Amino acid sequence: MNSTYCCLMVALDHIPSNHFLLEIARDEITIAVKCASEYELTWHSIIWIRSNIRTKRRIREQLNHLAFDCYTHLLEAVDYLNQYADLMNEQSYRPAKWWDEVSCSLYLAYISINTENKREISTRQLRLFEINSP
Repeated sequence: MNSTYCCLMVALDHIPSNHFLLEIARDEITIAVKCASEYELTWHSIIWIRSNIRTKRRIREQLNHLAFDCYTHLLEAVDYLNQYADLMNEQSYRPAKWWDEVSCSLYLAYISINTENKREISTRQLRLFEINSP
């Protein structure tokens, strides 16, 4: 998830905030960055070899939710950027200088999260009940 985080940060740094669709896309990428960062912190929060099965299961569930949320927000940001591109094409504007860098970075983030977290983003276990157990 570290490479996904880096690619998302590059995209976030290059997107201007001069249009409402770009601002919404930036917000979605910001949430995805936070999920990727939290994923890394959670992954390194335990010693996997020494931890018991219950702890590993709980951490894996958290990782699953974080990866799925990161992927979802990445796709939402891409949808908003595509809407912006369609709007600019309708008005016959040429692509901005930052567009190539952003599209490349988001593509690499997409490839990275699909490669590293395929199982986690393809399925998500729903929580039916919150169980408070010690």
